[in-house]
Amino acid sequence: MRKQMEEKLKSAQSQVIHQEKLAAIGQIAAGVAHEINNPLAFIKSNFDTLEKYFYKYKEVIEVYQRFKGNLREEEQLKLENINLIIEEIESIERKNNISFINEDLEELFRDSNEGIDRVNEIIKELRMFSRRGQTDIFEDYDLNEGIKNTLVVARNILKYQVQVEEYLEEIPIIHAIGGEINQVLLNLLLNATYAIKEKQPEIGLIKIRTFAKDDDVYCELEDNGIGIEEKNISSIFDPFFTTKPVGEGTGLGLSIAYDIITNKHHGAITVESTKGVGTKFMIKLPIHQAFN
Repeated sequence: MRKQMEEKLKSAQSQVIHQEKLAAIGQIAAGVAHEINNPLAFIKSNFDTLEKYFYKYKEVIEVYQRFKGNLREEEQLKLENINLIIEEIESIERKNNISFINEDLEELFRDSNEGIDRVNEIIKELRMFSRRGQTDIFEDYDLNEGIKNTLVVARNILKYQVQVEEYLEEIPIIHAIGGEINQVLLNLLLNATYAIKEKQPEIGLIKIRTFAKDDDVYCELEDNGIGIEEKNISSIFDPFFTTKPVGEGTGLGLSIAYDIITNKHHGAITVESTKGVGTKFMIKLPIHQAFN
């Protein structure tokens, strides 16, 4: 009976954690869709402009072709006829503003290429982020790369309210379950953004720093949000503990982060916070796991 109750409890916990993950994925997916939509909309606008330019050039080229046809039909065109054709060409070039189009085309192609590169970058980072989440196997993991991937995925959520400063030192590759570390980073970023939003400064600030010491690597994530009351600091890693209003969160984000860092990766996660000033989380991860 007790064993059945334990299994039911584990199953319920697993379902709640899965729902938490899905909620985060849904939020990020909406942000990524928006991030991709911006350069795509710009490329579409440039394409519409290029289409208009094409028809303007087509009109000019038709005059050139007619002139070429006249040259083939007559061995010698009269000078006055040549002058009339040249005047017609110049008139159509002015009407279609060909000199401006010549200048604008370079910028259109350059901007469109930048937009395409931006979409490619987002897709590449998203694929790397999601690929890391498809395995529970410890493997080589670059914490700095994980931070950058997570920031790209969360960019749309951050960019309207938060400035992110990165101080990423050269650190060794570690053994970790990359997708789970990325999930921790994402949870901390979302929490920091929420805290900043609650404080409502003109511009929020998140500082991310990495460094290595002895046999561990560290990630320090600090925000200038609303902070945590001292009486709540000892409870923030407890399952279902949350100071957010009903419907704003399950309180599982930091509990999951604690489990991933301490139990699965044999590291440590600590927090310092001052109400009204901000919060700083410190993650410590061993470079090599004990079983490696």
